[in-house]
Amino acid sequence: MSDRSSGRVPFQASRAAVDRTPVKLAVLVECVIFPLLREHPAPIHFDLAVPIDLMTTADPELLSDLLKSLVRGSLKPMSDGGELTVTAVHSVQGIELEIADSVGGVEDRELPVSLAAAGLGCKPHWQNCPQGGVAVTITLPDANPIASTRKAA
Repeated sequence: MSDRSSGRVPFQASRAAVDRTPVKLAVLVECVIFPLLREHPAPIHFDLAVPIDLMTTADPELLSDLLKSLVRGSLKPMSDGGELTVTAVHSVQGIELEIADSVGGVEDRELPVSLAAAGLGCKPHWQNCPQGGVAVTITLPDANPIASTRKAA
């Protein structure tokens, strides 16, 4: 509810800051991407390399919105078909999730940073793939973070 006299909105805790029940990243990715692939008019070879035990505490609704946006951006230039690969790995920073396609380059794309990305606290990183196409990587919170190998000073 806003303060009508000042036009300000009272502070509310970010959805990303709330403790969340971990979700299986592979299941969420499949549920979001498969409908997009089914509605795409051209054949797409899809490769999913996300371990089934990989869990994130990222807001599933915001993550779904971000995935839809990124995958639609990858599918748009593939009007004659192509390849889409989604991979995820544990890292010290969290879970690195990458969406890579086989058509075009970064310079040919609109690279918006969505409100969902901001809500998740991640910034997409785009790069050209050596074999052609574009890869975008986001880092998500890991429900089972890797223990740091650094010793306390």
